[in-house]
Amino acid sequence: MADDILREEEIVTQLENINQILQKKVEQSQLEINYTKDRYFMDLKKKETLIKKHHKNLMNTMADFLNEYFPPPKPSDVNKTGKHRTRRQSMRATDPATELHALKSIIESLMNKCLETPHDAYLTVDDKFWQPYVTLLIRCNIAMFHPEDDKRIKLVPFHL
Repeated sequence: MADDILREEEIVTQLENINQILQKKVEQSQLEINYTKDRYFMDLKKKETLIKKHHKNLMNTMADFLNEYFPPPKPSDVNKTGKHRTRRQSMRATDPATELHALKSIIESLMNKCLETPHDAYLTVDDKFWQPYVTLLIRCNIAMFHPEDDKRIKLVPFHL
């Protein structure tokens, strides 16, 4: 009986040692998990700032390109758009108070509309949009018409 008690006491001390070792491993793994979470979030923050810088650089480059090669239309450009103009277009062409949107502002409006209301990303094309720029966007597959209303356009979903 004394041997059984000694053997059980040895087993108890061994189990206590194993328990202490396991508790230390659990504490280390918790620290590693916390460390990896913190490190993961820091890495995500770094990636986010890099992406924001890259996005800003791309937007500036695009704006420079559009300003250089697609300037805002001038009244002299509007008069050259075609032989068959409606009376409304003729009045607009002669009205100096009416300023037409540059291609940069059209694309910016389309992008903002796409981000603000993705469920209804269509932009209504009115007299402020110069028709050759709208046609250019449609022909280059940058924008598309609404299936039922030709006066509305949206960006083509490039990610699909």
